[in-house]
Amino acid sequence: MVLTPVLAWAALGIFGAPVGFQTEPVPQVQLKFPPKPADTPPSSDFMAWHGWQYLQGAAATEPQIYDSQGDWGEIQAKYTTASKAEKPAQWKMKIVLFTRTESDDRDGHGVLRENRQTIEATQLNQVLEAIERFKAWVVAKFNGRVVIVPDLSVESEWMRGSAKGNDCWTSGKEFAQRYFEARINGGNYEAEDKQFRGPYNSVFYVVPGSLAESIPATVVNGTPVGGLPVSLLGVDGLPKSFERSLQDLWLDQVSWQARRLGYKSATETAGVGGGDDPWPTVTNLDPASAQTRLSRMSSTLELAPAVADPPVGKTWQLAPAGASMANDPDRGQVLRIVEASGERAGGTTLPARSDGMPIAKLDATSTLSFSVKSTSQDPIAIRLQSSDGKMMWVSIGRDPILVSPVPNVAVVSMPFSPNGQWQKISVDLKKAAAAAGLTNVTQMAIEPTPNAKLAGKMRPDPVDYQFDEFKFSSDAGLPALGPVEASATSDDDEARALYAAKTRTPDTELGKLLKDKSTLVRLNAVDAYKVVKDPSVETALVSESMDLDPTIAALALEALMNEGSDNAVSTVEHSVALGLSDYVKQTAARLLALTHEAKMLEYVSLLFNNPSWQAKLSDVESLALLATPQADIMRQAFVNNKDPEIKLAVTRCADPAQEGDIRMLVWSAVNEPSDMVRADSCIKLIQSPTASARTEGYKGVRDDSEFVRLRVTEYLSASAKEDGREALRLAVADRSPAVRAAALRGFAALDKGATAEEVSNVMDDQDPDVQLALIDLSKKSALKLPQKTVDAMLASPDPEVSSAAKGLGH
Repeated sequence: MVLTPVLAWAALGIFGAPVGFQTEPVPQVQLKFPPKPADTPPSSDFMAWHGWQYLQGAAATEPQIYDSQGDWGEIQAKYTTASKAEKPAQWKMKIVLFTRTESDDRDGHGVLRENRQTIEATQLNQVLEAIERFKAWVVAKFNGRVVIVPDLSVESEWMRGSAKGNDCWTSGKEFAQRYFEARINGGNYEAEDKQFRGPYNSVFYVVPGSLAESIPATVVNGTPVGGLPVSLLGVDGLPKSFERSLQDLWLDQVSWQARRLGYKSATETAGVGGGDDPWPTVTNLDPASAQTRLSRMSSTLELAPAVADPPVGKTWQLAPAGASMANDPDRGQVLRIVEASGERAGGTTLPARSDGMPIAKLDATSTLSFSVKSTSQDPIAIRLQSSDGKMMWVSIGRDPILVSPVPNVAVVSMPFSPNGQWQKISVDLKKAAAAAGLTNVTQMAIEPTPNAKLAGKMRPDPVDYQFDEFKFSSDAGLPALGPVEASATSDDDEARALYAAKTRTPDTELGKLLKDKSTLVRLNAVDAYKVVKDPSVETALVSESMDLDPTIAALALEALMNEGSDNAVSTVEHSVALGLSDYVKQTAARLLALTHEAKMLEYVSLLFNNPSWQAKLSDVESLALLATPQADIMRQAFVNNKDPEIKLAVTRCADPAQEGDIRMLVWSAVNEPSDMVRADSCIKLIQSPTASARTEGYKGVRDDSEFVRLRVTEYLSASAKEDGREALRLAVADRSPAVRAAALRGFAALDKGATAEEVSNVMDDQDPDVQLALIDLSKKSALKLPQKTVDAMLASPDPEVSSAAKGLGH
């Protein structure tokens, strides 16, 4: 066991020697402005290809339906001069690029599904280049009066979440809170290492893949936080410009900061009144005085852009899709579509009639037919669009079934086998088109459906399809794929997965599915054995615990614990060291810790030296579950780790009744660089049954950081203990109005309320939040306010204050 040196080190009480944390280096990129738009038209052989039979002899033209980079010439010219401006205001921004995400949850039929997305090297460079252009755009747009000062990092560990749960990056709030709360400071605190951790003006984070909806913005530690996918889909299922989304998100955060300072919002549509420069104001993170905030209540902060944004360009083909003509030994010249990138966001527009007439009128020629061959597992689709902009897709193969599919998307899935042989697709669009509102077709494109974009690539290989003979006719179509029906013996992976998802009793067929060739099927079969006990499949579950898919392997460990045999538990024990992924090792440690058996410390402790910060975080939580003296000492040792989220976990798992934890918390409450760690250390100490420990915790109301003082004071308000009265007396005199208001709410929660003397310093306070809290205190504790105070509240320009003051009874 590795316990001896670790326990000895921890027992010495050496809190503060950081160990075991690696920072991912950020690749360096140069600022590159896009070249002037020069749309490269399709080749002549593409336009003249014999396969466009739907044109019926009409001349071909190529619609430009995809957005492309606009003309950045004006921005580039302005940047050249504006970048030389002296003493610009600084917008401090934390930016984190998450390069690996995975989520799992059940779809509407109960099938468990995984979604993994990555940002690989080429795409990472593209994102970094976009951020460089965003910085240049800010300088140019506002004439060098403000610059983005980024604190950029790359998070390469897998971020896991539930697709429907609040812990996923798509939810915005819970994931952002969990990841950033210990990593960014909300107030000024100068740590011994002099490393800047905040406060920031705002935070961005970028996640891989596509999303159909924007990630909701949130606030962490008093800082606006916003997330962006690499590809955000519009209502038409097409990707929006990442750079434009980046710009829009930042301007929203500028408005948030303006509202914090008392303005209604910020706007870039008007000039600056009186020639004032708004940027020193909006970048200032100190709270505005009450008088200043009140004077701004009816005003908008005018940002005065110096140059317009580049107009969005248009193109007929969007990367990473590529179209070319290829020679087929059986058919001669055919159309080839290739997606070589890991991102599924591109597409190719097919020729339309140059006379503007529809290529199909669906009341007469509703059947689209073409030939196709491929060996790609990832489906591709034909997008059809009508003259009034309505659209639908014909998916070649089943459209991906998702936990949260794109709403209101019309897709017809046609049977297709990726066996490299030519196959005929013939689909009667009449019924589906009527439901989608299409009466004709004027444009077609080859691209992934919106759901396929959200699903991402199923295989790392390029998506490669060949096509021939597109035409519309009145012929009968072939049957489309219908709803999935559960079957253990179907050739359809979805049918077998649904069977596994629905089976919750011992079943021979279910056991066979543990060895299925499909990852989706094995995932659902293994998941079933979390509740189904069947000793006959134990050997298969042991095998699945070493599956290359981390989720399958982790579920197999849960299933083995459900079996409960000595061999099954032994497999879980050994998986802490031998699991093929960190997630599997973490799962094994957690399952063993949930037994609450002291002997499991031997295995749980193996995560201590794991290089993954998430493995260490999991170890802290698992050690807390064991709750033995040795486990507690080892858990305390993790406070020496440099990663702030691990330190926060150590703090929150601490037992303030234990002397060792108290010593650790007292040290952390004063010395930890992270605001959240210091604040929660104080809160834990306040919960201690030891009076001297509580005294140390109450000192948090005097921390250098406003955020810490506010969080501790808000805790005092929520806990409502008379023991905290002296701390509330200090907090109500704080220089921060937010802290003063929280202190008043704390007094209001106490049975004895507050005396006039205890809150005398806020009787003339003009801050609306403080006034509202004082009004609430007066009503709850029968505290009589001076008439002068009441009159000032009734005359407040803030309507909420003046309205609340009417009930004071004077």
